[in-house]
Amino acid sequence: MMKSLCEVMQVPSGAHLLASAEKADRRRLQQAKRQTVAASKVARQARFVARTRAAAETSTDYVAGEF
Repeated sequence: MMKSLCEVMQVPSGAHLLASAEKADRRRLQQAKRQTVAASKVARQARFVARTRAAAETSTDYVAGEF
C-alpha cells in the first residue's frame, strides 16, 4: 500500500488545513463578539453618565434612577 505525499512529507492534508482555518475563523469571530460586547457596555455606561449629569444639572431634587 502506497502512502500519500502528505504522509511521506509529514505535511498536513487539505482537511487538516481547512479545520485549522475554520478554528482560526471561529476564534476571530469570538474575539470580535467580545470586543463588541465590551464596546456596547462602555457606550451604555457613557449614556448613563450623560443622562445622570443632565438630570442633575436640570433638577435640584434629582433621585437616582428617575429619568
